[in-house]
Amino acid sequence: FQHDFLEGLRHIDSASFQAWRIARQVTYRHQIEQLQQKVASVTASPKTMMLVPAQSPVTHLNEQDLAEFRRRVHDPHYPFLTLVGTGEMGKPRLALASALQADTPLLQSILRKQTKRPRTLQAVLAGAWQVLSPAERTVLLRCSIFCNSFTLEAAIVVASATSDVLSQLAAHGFLAPESPGNWVGERQEISGEQLNGGRLHIPELVRQFAAVQLPSAVAAELQACHADYYLGLLAAWEAGEVGEQQWRDRLQPDFANLRSAWMWATDQGLVPLLTAALEGWDCLCTWTDTYLESAIHLTHTAGRLRGVAAGNSSQALPAKALLARVLRSLAMCHRALGQYTHVLQVTQEALELAMHMGDDKAELSCYFELGAAAHFQGDDTQARQMMEKGLTLAQQQSSSYWQLRYLLALGIIAREVQDHPTALAYYKTALPLLHQVANPLLEADLFNHLSMVYLALGDFVQAADCLQQYVTVNQQRGEMIQVAVATSNLGNLWLLLGDFAQAIATFRAAQQLCAALGEQRVEAACLSGLGMAFAQLDKMEAAEGYCQQAYQLAEAEDLQQTLREVRITQGHIRLRQGQVAAARAAYEQAMTLSQTLGGTEEIREVRVYRAAVLLAQGENMQALAEINAALQGFNPDGFDTFPMPAQQILLTAYQVLAANQHWWAPKILQQAWRLVQNQATKISNARLRDAFLTNVPVNRELGRLILQSQAQVLALGN
Repeated sequence: FQHDFLEGLRHIDSASFQAWRIARQVTYRHQIEQLQQKVASVTASPKTMMLVPAQSPVTHLNEQDLAEFRRRVHDPHYPFLTLVGTGEMGKPRLALASALQADTPLLQSILRKQTKRPRTLQAVLAGAWQVLSPAERTVLLRCSIFCNSFTLEAAIVVASATSDVLSQLAAHGFLAPESPGNWVGERQEISGEQLNGGRLHIPELVRQFAAVQLPSAVAAELQACHADYYLGLLAAWEAGEVGEQQWRDRLQPDFANLRSAWMWATDQGLVPLLTAALEGWDCLCTWTDTYLESAIHLTHTAGRLRGVAAGNSSQALPAKALLARVLRSLAMCHRALGQYTHVLQVTQEALELAMHMGDDKAELSCYFELGAAAHFQGDDTQARQMMEKGLTLAQQQSSSYWQLRYLLALGIIAREVQDHPTALAYYKTALPLLHQVANPLLEADLFNHLSMVYLALGDFVQAADCLQQYVTVNQQRGEMIQVAVATSNLGNLWLLLGDFAQAIATFRAAQQLCAALGEQRVEAACLSGLGMAFAQLDKMEAAEGYCQQAYQLAEAEDLQQTLREVRITQGHIRLRQGQVAAARAAYEQAMTLSQTLGGTEEIREVRVYRAAVLLAQGENMQALAEINAALQGFNPDGFDTFPMPAQQILLTAYQVLAANQHWWAPKILQQAWRLVQNQATKISNARLRDAFLTNVPVNRELGRLILQSQAQVLALGN
């Protein structure tokens, strides 16, 4: 009925229904409370009769209506109208009717006579069911096997449906396109294009209504078909054949159906079906971050399999093999959830099963899981032992895949304890295995870690090469956000190497990709990089323009680190332009941001830049005090371990110290030049090595100063 709370029956299980119901209840309650207050005020005083004009018409509200109004006002069971308190209704009706004359239309609306309606949703659904044809009823019953939503293909294969019948069910409101925009609103026909390319949603109330009417024999048949279809989708997954994003987008909306199929197959003890689907289940769990749900299902599966594996049936041995794999998958979920004690427990059980059955693949995965759990608990010694044991077994079994995974893991452990040469050795050993494994995800991981090791070792050219290969692999995988981040990092490497033209081209490519993806955090970093690149080329107008864009975007996204970098670049620009006061203001803002970030190295860097401003203002002693504060607690011999921009820090420190004729100045200059030379020797490409020494302004200035210092020493010697 129009305006009735059951008018939108097919929508009442939507998320907004409760909010709508409460809003309507509040509205009715407010209206009735206002009328009740007016009734109470009219009937409270015997003087009320004196206020009634003799000519007041009262024909619109008769005593029968007033009696019905009183009954509804005080009836606690009347829908939405439960009120607190009572009103004295025994005073003359004439006075009451006159006082409420203006409210007569509202009263008549509230007291509207309506035909008798069904008192339960079950009755409403039963009435709607009667208008369906036998074919429509059959399909709706069979569609009750689905959870939440399903594709047209699934409906045809599992429920033996047709597009025509599904369209009719949608027209009756039993099904709808799975789109919030289409679900709440007027009923509408579903086009063939929507059916073929989209999903259909079955409301939970409708599904339950149909499910209880489904014969048990038919339900069992449908469950088997449902499990075969959805677990078959998982079993069909093979790495490399379909893009990960495409596969994820296809299966993620069906997680509820996949979960239902998995649990039913578990309860039925369908070991072969579960075995075939387990790898796909693991991949889906990883890529959709459904570790908690998966852990619940796998725990249930492990419990059922233990019972089967303990028996003497023909299924005992396959059940043991599957149990070992399920326990390994369960360990992965526990690790992702940070439950390392559970990881060790279930993995140890899986390892014992694998060794008992001679299942080398399961044994390999168990050693990896034990090593990973130890690593995340901070026991790197135990982690290395497990990983090395697994690597030895993988080499004995000639398993290229597991050799690659173990070498990657050992490299990560070495890199995290700052043993970069050992990490590099592991990664170089893993490189030839890429061609044998052909796994894009592992390939991307290897190049990513290699680039970080080379960067830590100061080999910027090799780092850039690995980063470029990482970009290429991710482009093939369709992971464009990773491509954008890596391309931005590649631009920073070209900056370090002094190839500013390449840096600008790279930053622009990354910025355009970020703009297309809506990835504003990385876009702000790209714009900041462009500002730094143009500043290095002394193109201050362009540099300032990019800095302004970067700052606006970073401020909108609250990117503190990018804001800090932009302010430092702007300080450099102002200082080169001779605007010392403006440079000082920019550095002060950078210092505030550095203190907010809480980084010691960041604060030290800005202190040195502030010292450069003080030096430019002729405040030599204050500049020296700033340098002393910046370098407090550090041995100059340890400066070569500083991250970039170490050369700039050392150069500014030298300039301040030299202006104050401090005895540290020559030593600082030598340390700075040795750092530049050490980095230059690691650049195998002659063109890039020359660019590093001559294009990067700070390196060029250090070279000039060292030559000048050497000339002075020679002059003194002569």
